[in-house]
Amino acid sequence: MIAVNFTRLIFALCAFVITAKAEDSSYDSSNDLLSKLIDRMEKMETKMKEMEIREDSMRQEIRILKNDLYEQKEETNRLKSLITLVRSENYNRDDVRIPKEDNHMEFDSKGVNNGNKTSKPELRIRQTASQPVAFSTYLTDYVYHLGINQVIKYNGVLTNEGNAYNALTGIFTCPEDGLYLFSFFATTINNQAVWVRLMVDDINVSDAVGYSLRDGQDDQGGNVAILRLTAGQSVWTSTQFHGDSTLAGTRDFRHVTFSGVRLSD
Repeated sequence: MIAVNFTRLIFALCAFVITAKAEDSSYDSSNDLLSKLIDRMEKMETKMKEMEIREDSMRQEIRILKNDLYEQKEETNRLKSLITLVRSENYNRDDVRIPKEDNHMEFDSKGVNNGNKTSKPELRIRQTASQPVAFSTYLTDYVYHLGINQVIKYNGVLTNEGNAYNALTGIFTCPEDGLYLFSFFATTINNQAVWVRLMVDDINVSDAVGYSLRDGQDDQGGNVAILRLTAGQSVWTSTQFHGDSTLAGTRDFRHVTFSGVRLSD
């Protein structure tokens, strides 16, 4: 709306100046002035379009930041609830018994009756050899103007067993050695192209491409990789080759995804 009003103002100004100039100068002089004004107007319209594109991009980033803030608040509330629950149990250090030669420990809250005396509930922790590790994520909004080698931050989290995926950075950090499977898919639209690669500690291990050939056409590319990793290694996806990529993801249509799961030791 601002750009339309501004354009109308420029046209009105041009008409006024041309009319005034025509009364005092020759036709050639007025024509030259008109050319200069039109050229200046076109440049200003181009700048206005660039400003509108930047404004759309900033709004997109604001929506993503708001979503991240909401998820952080939810996580904080969950942790507060857990802390309150633990404090309400009022366990003492003496209530924790860890067997020296047995890796399997259990929780037992039943009191033991020794005559007329009932002992405190006994807390025994059960340790498992391997905790499940799996995550499944997606983009909740369109992301525009992605540069080359830019990490894709999937802010919609469906599963995050083991809490090894970080939605703020878009990076999965391997919690333990093992064989892992990863998959990733990228969708673009309206005559746009996007190249995405799967990275392990700055090493490209797999690639995918989405290439829309015309307006109104969606195109999706993806890939899968099975990798043996060690604890501490980082895995993520990033753009490559194309310097102005668009990823088309929404909360309802989850076309841009990144998932991983630990298969075995």
